[in-house]
Order: sequence, then structure tokens, then C-alpha cells
Amino acid sequence: MSNKVEGLHHLALCTADMKSQIEFFTDKLGMELQALYWMHGVENTWHGFLRLNDESSIAFVCNPEIEGIEVQMGVTHAGNPGANSAAGTMQHLALKVKDHDEMMAMRDRLRAKGVPVHALTNFGIESYELAKGHFDFLHTFDTAFVSGHMKVIKPDPQIYRMVEDTLNLPGDALLFADDRPANVAAA
Repeated sequence: MSNKVEGLHHLALCTADMKSQIEFFTDKLGMELQALYWMHGVENTWHGFLRLNDESSIAFVCNPEIEGIEVQMGVTHAGNPGANSAAGTMQHLALKVKDHDEMMAMRDRLRAKGVPVHALTNFGIESYELAKGHFDFLHTFDTAFVSGHMKVIKPDPQIYRMVEDTLNLPGDALLFADDRPANVAAA
């Protein structure tokens, strides 16, 4: 039996601030605003689409009532990739880039836009020090989280919580990119 679902058309996220969401995804991540219009059949509600590829988008839904809905960590939001939230809520979003060069270009774009960029790596302590002598880009992160020092490796959810705790940021305030699907899924 073949899969009748061929892919994702769009994932719609509620936001109280459509302008800030569009600005982040277009200016910081370089995504293209594909469409912005009043949402059909929903009073006083905007629907904005940001292009992921030729067939799918990240979409935002915005109306004045959304701002009044209380955010409750562990209920409406997971707060980090190792935490729970209510059934039917989104736990996290992980975006994919083509390869290492694209990931480094994304890092440079974010940094140029004033967004801090941190590294989370599964290197051991000695191998990370050795690698820094061969790969200049390892010196360019605001913080390097090295699993050898942390005593836990990706994709264990604990490593992501440790990063969040150190940066004093919830998971939904962080963008995670990785070259291994299992690590992206765990984030």
C-alpha cells in the first residue's frame, strides 16, 4: 500500500505578532514571503505563508484574540525539546538545510543580523580540541557546547535541556540545525 499523503503543504502556527514572525523568517533566515491575506472564513484573521520549497510552507495565523490567550509551559507549549505539552499542540519545529555549506551560510546570515549562534557537538573533549586546529569554523560560535564536557550526547533530550538552561532560553526561542535526522527529531 502506497502512502496517500505526498508531503506537507503547510504547517500553520498561531502568532500574536505576524510582523515579527515574517521579519524573523524573511530577514534572519532568508525565507520568501509567499502570500499574506485575510484568512478565508475566519473573521479579522491574517494568514501568512513563508516558502520552504516548491511544495510546502510555514504559515502563520494572526488575529487580535491570540494575544489574550495565556501561554502555559507544559500545557500550551513544551518550553524545550525534552518537555511535554498538551495533546494537539506543537512540541517543536526543526528545519532542514541541504548540507554543511548551507548550514554555515545560515550561521553567517544569522550572525550578520545580530542573532547569537551557538554550537552543540558530539565531540569528545580531546577530539574537539584537535578538530579546532583543522576546522576554523569551530572558533566562530558564541558558545560551543561539547558533549564530552557535558557528559551526554545528542540525541538524548537532556543535552538540549542543558543548552537551554545555560543560555537561559526556552526551546521555542532557539533554532536548531543538524546534519543527522535523529538529532533534529530529538531537538
